[in-house]
Amino acid sequence: MSALRGPRFLEASEVAALHALYESVYGTLWPERVCLSRYVGETAWPGGVAVMEADGLIVGAQPAYDVPVWVAGDHATATVLVDVATHPAYRRRGIFSRLVDYAVVQAARRGSALVLTTPNKVSYAGFRRKPDWRVLMRLHTWVELLRPEVVLRARAHCPEWLGTLFAAGLRLALHAPRAGARVAGPEPAREWPSETEFDDLWKRTAPAGGVAQRRDATWIRHRFLDVGHGTSYDCLTMRQAGRLIGYMVTRTRQFRGIPALFLVDGLADTAAPRVGLELVESTRAWARSTGAALLVFCGSDRAAAAPWVSGAGFRRVPGLLTGRPYRVCVCAPPGTQASRVLLEPRAWGMTLADSDLV
Repeated sequence: MSALRGPRFLEASEVAALHALYESVYGTLWPERVCLSRYVGETAWPGGVAVMEADGLIVGAQPAYDVPVWVAGDHATATVLVDVATHPAYRRRGIFSRLVDYAVVQAARRGSALVLTTPNKVSYAGFRRKPDWRVLMRLHTWVELLRPEVVLRARAHCPEWLGTLFAAGLRLALHAPRAGARVAGPEPAREWPSETEFDDLWKRTAPAGGVAQRRDATWIRHRFLDVGHGTSYDCLTMRQAGRLIGYMVTRTRQFRGIPALFLVDGLADTAAPRVGLELVESTRAWARSTGAALLVFCGSDRAAAAPWVSGAGFRRVPGLLTGRPYRVCVCAPPGTQASRVLLEPRAWGMTLADSDLV
């Protein structure tokens, strides 16, 4: 093996080499494991892909992109690290560490106040060894069983008759009060509002305190609409007198082998009571129509949708039962002075939409 070269930024002509790296790590299904559209091509967010090369190959990559952050009424920029990968034949040569350090330095040069990542089990071990990184929080998981018999057959391999029997008992044991009668107003609709509507809703709902990625129209477009490789999201909206007062973005995926509908993100006008609960109720009905066995929401306690799912009867489950603890790790880039509130876990309103997880 020849000497390693880099780190440096990926050039536009090297995208095929990046694809080859991901295929060496994940196999032919690699497009389902990465969020390529966020850092490569016309839909890329500001940022770049740090790479290492050897023997004519891209042997390591650490993509990063910048996101707008709302900090107690002020504006800042944070950088999100995603999809780090090292070629299997070139591991244990310090590639991961060098790429991460390079990405952090470049983020600081672009003016980022904080660098975040949601590592999997493998990369988390690497971040733990880096003294300038720390765990900011773990996203909580709330779940509702829609079809317990499907879950039992998938996870416990129960016969169909036994799964049906246990499912009936589970429904009784897990029954929780539902939201009350609907308030007057139109039924939620499946649609993507205009950019002007998203901007208007964000201006009305941006929290006076705390920290969140700024959920304006640009963020919505980048996060949910400029995606490739068949990735798709649905949006459920609520309007009052024609004005957008809330939305819920969902995505259908397999959750530990179980068909699940993820409540990826939601926002509602605080001046319109019960909108969040009604969005969850409508999402539940939509999930049943798609055959989902689970409804899943992951987020921090300060996330806008957290009280909605709790009030709608979802159950919060321990991280050990989810199969993956959703850790959020952070680093304050050298030479920057991150606001103290950015490093305060309780200040963040965060969901799966703030990362590359779903």
